[in-house]
Amino acid sequence: MNPYLFWLLFCVVMGGAFGVIRAANIFHAGLCLALTFGAVAGVYALLGAHFVAAVQLLIYVGAIAVILKFAVMLTQHIDQREVRHPFMRGFSTFLVVALFAAMVLVVIFNQQFVTAPYDPVTDYVGVKAIGERFLSQGLGGYLLPFEMVGMLLLMALVGAVMVASKEREKS
Repeated sequence: MNPYLFWLLFCVVMGGAFGVIRAANIFHAGLCLALTFGAVAGVYALLGAHFVAAVQLLIYVGAIAVILKFAVMLTQHIDQREVRHPFMRGFSTFLVVALFAAMVLVVIFNQQFVTAPYDPVTDYVGVKAIGERFLSQGLGGYLLPFEMVGMLLLMALVGAVMVASKEREKS
């Protein structure tokens, strides 16, 4: 693992999270959230969990961030709304993020990480095995929850369109 690339991705994750907190516009906060999710996927890929990185990109960046952007774009006058809270001022936001980052770094550097013995030949679970388990219908399969989540996301999107169309009819 390249430590320089890891620290670069760490800075991108923290910068994106800071952008989500600090953004005055909801759409810009959504873009920063997508950047953060993408950088987290990069950390997963750097650690060798390529399947988890792909799932992170597909589900979080590809689905949740896009649905967030659809919801933002469907509401009227979103570009005129600015989300400001008295706490969300520059110095206080920086202070909270810096304290959290310092706390995370202290925990990371004081932790005694122990690696479990890993045999790549016997302990390897391939993407094919994960896919078969994910799409199996029997006991321990995840096909039904997968379909239920898809239906829930579809209903949420249809509901957002209906709410946005009712707001347009009123004005």
